Amino acid sequence: MERVVKPMTDHSSAAGDEGTVTRAAGYMVAAMLFFAVQDAMIKHLSVTISVAQVLLTLGVGGTIVFWLRARARGLRVFHPALRSRDVQMRSLVEMCGTMTYPTALAIAPLSTVSAIAMTAPLFVTLGAALVLKEKVGPRRWAAVFIGMLGMLLILRPSGEAFGLGGLLAVLATLCLSARDVITRRVPQTIPTELLTLYGFASVIPGGLILLAFGGGFSVPSLAEAGYLAACIVTAVLAYLTITMATRIGDVSAVIPYRYTRLVFALVIGFFAFAERPDALTLLGAGIIVASGLYALWRENRAQARMRRGHGKA
Repeated sequence: MERVVKPMTDHSSAAGDEGTVTRAAGYMVAAMLFFAVQDAMIKHLSVTISVAQVLLTLGVGGTIVFWLRARARGLRVFHPALRSRDVQMRSLVEMCGTMTYPTALAIAPLSTVSAIAMTAPLFVTLGAALVLKEKVGPRRWAAVFIGMLGMLLILRPSGEAFGLGGLLAVLATLCLSARDVITRRVPQTIPTELLTLYGFASVIPGGLILLAFGGGFSVPSLAEAGYLAACIVTAVLAYLTITMATRIGDVSAVIPYRYTRLVFALVIGFFAFAERPDALTLLGAGIIVASGLYALWRENRAQARMRRGHGKA
């Protein structure tokens, strides 16, 4: 639901508004930290446990948590929206994304996968233009093109990322970007909690598919069970904090803080996995972030012009 910003009439109201923005930004940064930590734990677990088993555990655990949350809020879990083609397509591409992203984490550096994932807003812009027929100006098209060049710097043929892990990261980013594009077509009457529940539920068949292709299943040790439980906890916390960020703050103000996930991934990759991205990888990541932020800024300006009734995006 869009937040209505009341006009500031005195110093105290201005301070309150600034406080709200600060809290929303803090929630978004916290969500990105939880996502980065979860990625690191999945990568750590993939050494001794199959990705299929990790996905099944995360899918079952997350589904139970958000099913209970939906029931507590009095929501119909088996909503008629389940028959909607858009909801079904959203679940399908999310399943594909959640199959490929953890697999990429298992075989490619955390920093590389995270940098490639930062191209998602650019792919969403591309998909919105091609699929939803949204108007995209030449400057945003240029930002998308430059961001793709940044990704090519990371995926250069002579680089470490140009392999199955890097390509799976690109495929995962495409799938999850498609999910976000399709989400724009899902009716606003469908609660976010249900979409999240369906998203976690879609992880379960993805895990079963990987298991069928030789993923393997084993009884986890006490330490591994702790990591698996922590993955579920961080996923829940990431959802809750990102939801609070978008509910109490203007979306345009908090979305740029999503790029802090890359910073967390670089730091965790350095200390936990001894990753040392080379100069071209860091340059490519910087180009992706700069292009994404510019595209978001141009989109916000375009939406502001449309609200004022001044023409095209």
